[in-house]
Amino acid sequence: MTTTNILADHGFEIEHTGGGCHLLSLYLPSGAYVWVSDYEGCEAPTWADWRVCVYPANWDGDYGALLFDAGSDDSLFSLSDAVAAALAV
Repeated sequence: MTTTNILADHGFEIEHTGGGCHLLSLYLPSGAYVWVSDYEGCEAPTWADWRVCVYPANWDGDYGALLFDAGSDDSLFSLSDAVAAALAV
C-alpha cells in the first residue's frame, strides 16, 4: 500500500500547489493544517523521502510551524510517527 493511500485513509487529500507540484493536506477543525510531501515539497511522500509540516491556525508565515522530515540527521520519526505527532497537535 502506498503512503498516499494510507494517508487518504486518515482524511488527507491531494492538493495541487502550482507548477505541477502537489502534496497531501489535512485541514483540522481548529483551523490548523498538516501538509505532507516529499523532502523537496513537490511530490507525494514515500516511506524514505518525506516531510510533514504542521501549521497552527494563526500561522503568520514566519515561525510557529512544526516540521518533521526524513532528511534530518536527528530525525527519530518514521513517516507514520511524524503524521501521528502532527495529528496530536
